[in-house]
Amino acid sequence: MILAAFRWRRLALLLAGPLLLSACDDKASTMTLPDPPAPLTRPAEYSFGDHVAAADERLAKRAGVALGNPGRPREVHYVAPAGTDFDAIRQSYAARARDGGWAEARTLALTLRPGEGGFGFTRGDQAFALVWLRAEAGGATPVTVIRVG
Repeated sequence: MILAAFRWRRLALLLAGPLLLSACDDKASTMTLPDPPAPLTRPAEYSFGDHVAAADERLAKRAGVALGNPGRPREVHYVAPAGTDFDAIRQSYAARARDGGWAEARTLALTLRPGEGGFGFTRGDQAFALVWLRAEAGGATPVTVIRVG
């Protein structure tokens, strides 16, 4: 009888364990970001070549560090068509971010180099940024949305 009670308790702990872990999960899983504006599209595959991909990777890494995460941030890649107005995109994100309690991540601007653009926002231990490499000769622009926290 004691053995049967022990088994039931052990079974209850085994079943409740995943529920307890999911309740203690970090805020990153509940972090939601505004949808990207209409000009940005998600490509089926990265088509900018190895040189641009390496530069894009370095930019995303520096942006993640500037946002407070020296590890590997979560990234989603987009493409902006030629002539995309990134100032309008920045304003769109800024309005929605302020409504959600986010503050501008001013440290991100310090990490940008010539030929790179970006902006970001923080809220507590969470942050997100949109960074891009400036297109050459009016071509499409690789854009990366970064989530930290």
